[in-house]
Amino acid sequence: MCGFIGLISDQDIKEGVLKDKLKNATDMIKHRGPTSDGYYDDANVLFGFRRLSIIDLEGGSQPIQYQDGRYVMVFNGEIYNYIEIKSELEQKGYTFGTSSDSEVLLAAYACFGVECLQKLRGMFAFIIWDTKEKSLFGARDMFGIKPLFVSTEGEVTYFASEKKSILAMTANKEIDRKALQYYFAYRYIPEPLTLNKGISKIPAGHYFIKHLNKEIKIEKYWNATFSKDYYKTEDEAIEAIRNVLDDSMKYHIRSDVPVGALLSSGIDSTITTAIAKRYYRDIQTFTIGFDVGEKNETPIAKQSSDALGLSNTAITVDANTFRDALLKVMWHMDDPLADPSAVALYFVTQCASEHVTVIISGEGSDELFTGYKMYRQVHDLRAFKLIPRFLRRWLKRKVAGCPKFKGKNMILNGLTDVEERYVSNTKAFETNDQVRRLVKNYDENVKIEEIVRPYYEAVKGYPDVTKMQYLDINMWMTGNILLKADRMSMANSLELRVPFLDKEVFKVASRINPEWNIKEKTTKRILRKAARGIIPDFVLDRPKLGFPVPLSDWLRGDMKEWAGKLIQEAKVEGYIDKNYALELYEENMSGKADRTKELWSIIVFILWYNDFIEREYK
Repeated sequence: MCGFIGLISDQDIKEGVLKDKLKNATDMIKHRGPTSDGYYDDANVLFGFRRLSIIDLEGGSQPIQYQDGRYVMVFNGEIYNYIEIKSELEQKGYTFGTSSDSEVLLAAYACFGVECLQKLRGMFAFIIWDTKEKSLFGARDMFGIKPLFVSTEGEVTYFASEKKSILAMTANKEIDRKALQYYFAYRYIPEPLTLNKGISKIPAGHYFIKHLNKEIKIEKYWNATFSKDYYKTEDEAIEAIRNVLDDSMKYHIRSDVPVGALLSSGIDSTITTAIAKRYYRDIQTFTIGFDVGEKNETPIAKQSSDALGLSNTAITVDANTFRDALLKVMWHMDDPLADPSAVALYFVTQCASEHVTVIISGEGSDELFTGYKMYRQVHDLRAFKLIPRFLRRWLKRKVAGCPKFKGKNMILNGLTDVEERYVSNTKAFETNDQVRRLVKNYDENVKIEEIVRPYYEAVKGYPDVTKMQYLDINMWMTGNILLKADRMSMANSLELRVPFLDKEVFKVASRINPEWNIKEKTTKRILRKAARGIIPDFVLDRPKLGFPVPLSDWLRGDMKEWAGKLIQEAKVEGYIDKNYALELYEENMSGKADRTKELWSIIVFILWYNDFIEREYK
């Protein structure tokens, strides 16, 4: 795993100061690659690279060149099927000087051009400079596991693994107010936006080409297309899942350094750990818990590791330790993410990094195999679909105007089309009026629902559960799940691999009848059946917990004074209404209402603002 910063200039690069800035911007992401650094420059291109050695420890240094220096590349990630691709290329006459996957990737581009992307199984972000054609080509993996930022200022276009490297080159401190409104609606910044105006992300499953003195062109090369050719029987689907997960793990376990596994009390991490053991018998497991009884997963994880015959290292985090790490966590995050589980992930990957260099994790299972509770809503609320749409809308207005009563939210969800329901399921604030009160200079032209419409349009005619999956894969997974997985593991110089997010696994998941997965008052039912006999029954029969962080307890307890002082002293008056923020704080502390989500989104924004806007950025 690695990190890079690169730039292409339409005019010849003459100033030494640009090279000095690049060196500083590369040093800022040393955590992504503590093993070594490397640089490349010519008249129009500069590359800076940090390496974390995983494959071919001696020969995999970057920037790497191919065909007598015609192609030059920096690459972050892993190509898991590089051995098979290398064999194919050797049959075509290509030769190699290293055993690295990076050289194979570069040779694949030299051979196949853009079509090389269709051959890759892996997680990646890379840029390749063609010195002959004077063109820069780059891509991001299909699911968006690895990040790739882009920004153009005048004649220079920047690309980087982390936004902070571009900020160090450009000193861009202008906040994108549209992105800010999205943040307070969704609790994360939907891609391709970032909170810094003028800096965006290359979307997942996209590549770009930039020729000198021409505009950058960004194109899509992969889409999460769900099949309507479902497996004929559940048994057929179960067998396919078992086979493809085993196949994926064979590739994901390849490494020249020690490998471990993150293990919670849930089925996703337990499945990946159990399958990984087949190929890495003494794999170590790592777990995090909290000092609040029902939020502590360590006893179940220990029970699971014992049942699998593996060692387990567990850590317990209290409120003060959690709070003290927040500034470091936010710096590594690049953009605000109001999900406290990101902090938990920071601690458990920090623990794992003391023992291993690669970690296996279960991200992506919920999106591919319908694991979230909200997917069950489609089944539980199916009776509302029998009501004519015009009548549902009328009833919804009437119910919304009623005082709170038990079951009100369920009825409102049932009366809401699935295309609109996503926003209500993810938002921090109960109503848009609250966001209007909080955000200064609120732009009424920014509709928080507009960003989801293209995704729903792409799966028009599919079952409602599939629509929700597609939206989560393109929004929640990239904007939250994979963001925190990459940043928190890389903050600790640890490579995190996600075997559920493999294109062959997706092909199998996409053919499962969504109704099979949400029957019998459960979620990802077919995956659970496939896991029966592979992992302990006590894990399979437990309800889904997510990543339980006792934030509501802490904000009314050990973190109460700290949170109030942080809001009071924040210099964010140009962006949010502090008086309203303090009003929410008082409501929460008095017990009048649970404002944990709202407060945490405000606190995270303030921490981000203090670090990325207020302080001198060097």
